[in-house]
Amino acid sequence: MSPKTRKLSHVYTVDGLRTLALVAVVVFHMWTTVMPGGFLGVVIFFVLAGFFTSRNMVLEQVDRSYPPLLPYYRKKFIRLYLPLLAMVVLVNLWTFIVQPNIYPNAIHATPSVLLGYNNYFQLASEMSYFEMHGNFQPYTHLWALAMEMQFYLLYPVLIRIISAVVRSNVNKIAIVLWVLAFLSAGYMWFHYTPGSDPTNVYYSTLARAHAFLIGGAFAFSNVLSLEKISLAKVSDGDFNGPHGYIEPLAERGFYQMGPTPFHSILALMLMLCMIVPFFTSSYQDPFIFRGGMLIYSIVVGLFIVLIYHDDSILTPFMASKPMRVIAKRSYSYFIWQYVIMVLFAAGLAHSTMPQWFSNLLQLFLLVVIGEVFYRFLEKGPAKRPYYKTPELAAGITPILACATAVMFIVAVASPADKVSNDADIIAQKIEESEQRRQARDEAKAAREAQQARIQAESSQTASASALATHSAEASSGAEAQRTDSQSASSSATTTSAPAPKVEIPKADEHYGYSPEQLKKLSEVKVTMVGDSVLDMAQDDLYTFMPELDLDAKISRQMTQGVEILQEKSNKQELGDVIVVALGSNGNFNKQNLETLLSIAAGRPLLMVNTVTPGGIEEKVNAMLKEFSDAHDNVHLVDWYGSAKTHSEWFYNDATHPKPSGAKVYDKLIMDKILEVI
Repeated sequence: MSPKTRKLSHVYTVDGLRTLALVAVVVFHMWTTVMPGGFLGVVIFFVLAGFFTSRNMVLEQVDRSYPPLLPYYRKKFIRLYLPLLAMVVLVNLWTFIVQPNIYPNAIHATPSVLLGYNNYFQLASEMSYFEMHGNFQPYTHLWALAMEMQFYLLYPVLIRIISAVVRSNVNKIAIVLWVLAFLSAGYMWFHYTPGSDPTNVYYSTLARAHAFLIGGAFAFSNVLSLEKISLAKVSDGDFNGPHGYIEPLAERGFYQMGPTPFHSILALMLMLCMIVPFFTSSYQDPFIFRGGMLIYSIVVGLFIVLIYHDDSILTPFMASKPMRVIAKRSYSYFIWQYVIMVLFAAGLAHSTMPQWFSNLLQLFLLVVIGEVFYRFLEKGPAKRPYYKTPELAAGITPILACATAVMFIVAVASPADKVSNDADIIAQKIEESEQRRQARDEAKAAREAQQARIQAESSQTASASALATHSAEASSGAEAQRTDSQSASSSATTTSAPAPKVEIPKADEHYGYSPEQLKKLSEVKVTMVGDSVLDMAQDDLYTFMPELDLDAKISRQMTQGVEILQEKSNKQELGDVIVVALGSNGNFNKQNLETLLSIAAGRPLLMVNTVTPGGIEEKVNAMLKEFSDAHDNVHLVDWYGSAKTHSEWFYNDATHPKPSGAKVYDKLIMDKILEVI
């Protein structure tokens, strides 16, 4: 069978690899703390796309057959767009009717989803893939699909350009792809800033292209030799097709093609190298973006080559029926899982339903929807003859065009400033809060400078008076002059600028504190560290506690808060009470809490728990509850218990409090301060 006429066979063990990648991505979305490196599953998808897209292109180079690209694009179009367009239409209709707070986000992202530039749309919108709590963007995950679309569109053209330059030499094509892959990884390295949000390189096609290119490089380097081995096996008459007879897979779980112990051990080691980082890696690790993804992509490429003949010891597991069933539906599962999660998170934002039960419902719904989409929009069209004829142009294309046109018109006609989750309002409130805090800090600095100047003037006046009266003989006269000197000093002080007097705020209907409580609050020195939630609620805290030292910033995480408090401790600037209001932007570990305990050094340490949609809320609050129960000087401020079910206290992101909610938040903190001082 010549390379020109034969059909490349299916690699069944790769079905298991595709399933593992899907599971990693799903778990990362739903249980980030369980699999913090699950985002590497996308790297596996990219390498697989590069490898298997390149297989047929390798044969094109060998027999110099360069078929037109239009059939290739049409095949990819049908494969990707039928399920995608149906999903987008259903989600847009659902959010428009049932969850209107999400609809603007969905409709504004629709053009970028359908045209394959969603990754750049999110970059331009300054959306962070890693800090999306309470920001209900149902199409966030489709940045990866957009990148695949860009690859499928540009890669064939790139290969033909390279082929023309190197005269269809597959080995030289592989070398060029390796060079381009390393350039892409270098781009990621130099554009990544350690300690910052990595979204700018995570969404960049130039930075992520190395995974596709490495898959292609492995294909161009190995497919010919791998297929020749397969053909040699076929010539023995023991197998039916390049990969052999299918029944042995069903009966024995793998093909008896002679795997050596070394072959099996190496396959197992590579598999562990792919799975272990799911549990040990984190997007906060600089190594991931400075060589880590490159190395991971190479490991995946090596694994594909090693398992190509389905003769590994891993094949009984990787090519098992459950793995193959999930792999066949992986595309439908992928496009729906994040959408379902976001819709649930928004719908249950103010519900106390256990997260495990919510996740169980989500998985059940995902299986049902995935099965329907697979049978009617993936499996069905692929087996219906009319999908392989020109009738496609007369049938499916107009439907797609009409639906796309309608959604495009709606997206363009919608007011650009109509954004869900009150994002603009929240951003404005945070900015105004920052400006007021800056003004307070400047006023405080001015007062301190004025007091220092007054003290200096008083010292100079006292010195001059003492010198003038030094020669006085009578003690009574000297005393009189000292009295006059003090009067003059007092007069000078009053004339320069009187030191501001701290006024105790009056109690109102929101707080109802007694005069004694107000006095205590006005005198206590408190150090607070928090994120944007505390930032939006700081005004009344400053009003009641003028000695407050508050440091709050948007997107701040616990590790950063610990560093701030450690620095204040080193400078001996900590107050009598420490308040930590962090956890909305990401999980943390027990070591962070133990460090806080050490920094507090016996001072009352108040931990404010969090209200934010998604699984992180439950994990964070459980850790804070356990921490406060274990230590006498640690006290829990139960914001979750007081506010979770009060949707009227929150903006639409279900995380940031409105003014009415901010007052409840402030009172909870001040009540706890009064309790511990």
